[in-house]
Amino acid sequence: MTFPARKAKLEPIHEGIHELVQIRRRKREEQVRSGKRESKKALLKTKILSAAREVFLSEGVEDATISEIAERAGVGVGTAYNYFGSKEDLFLLAMAQELEVATLGNTHAEDDDRDPAVVITTMIASVLKRLSVFGKGMWRITMAALFRSMKSDGRITRMILQSDRRVMDLVGERLEKMKGTGQLPATFPVTTAVELIYGSVMLNVATYIYEDEATYDDAMQRIEAGVHFIMESAAAESGASR
Repeated sequence: MTFPARKAKLEPIHEGIHELVQIRRRKREEQVRSGKRESKKALLKTKILSAAREVFLSEGVEDATISEIAERAGVGVGTAYNYFGSKEDLFLLAMAQELEVATLGNTHAEDDDRDPAVVITTMIASVLKRLSVFGKGMWRITMAALFRSMKSDGRITRMILQSDRRVMDLVGERLEKMKGTGQLPATFPVTTAVELIYGSVMLNVATYIYEDEATYDDAMQRIEAGVHFIMESAAAESGASR
């Protein structure tokens, strides 16, 4: 086969390879652009949520407006609505973010040789103390909004429940660690204890929110008493079952 003939035969192959290279290059460029767009969206969302928290704390939920939040965040009102469908959604997500931040504060706790019930109560208190700054009025609005969210798509409710679950997962991890160090019996029922502690916390938080005379300190005292009772009962039960 002559050189021109061979060249003519290979040209389609070369063109195909060149096209594949160009396609892969365009795909990489699109991925880079997409990554930048997503980073920008995440940054804007964080700015809006941060601004919302500040406005809700200073103005209250009822008096706060999307316009004021958008202005504080340095974005247009339309942009705020694009990311958050309503003020209610924005408030719930701001609360969920606050819970997430409070939870992260417990992820790097150091070893603690205090009484296990005291350690667990301290973990829970560090989360609730951060959330208590919102006041009962905001919490009541939050709970009502959560119930309404459950009747729709439930997306925001699931986010907040997942944050709750992460707090309890950290409690479970700490209890398991205490079993390993001998602070708790090897047969201590961690899962059962975590579920009972979660129920006690939720009951006492609800009581604090809806009883006008109840104080944060009252709630923490009841939570502490409940944690001690649950821990002591679970430890005694695990010892009796050996």
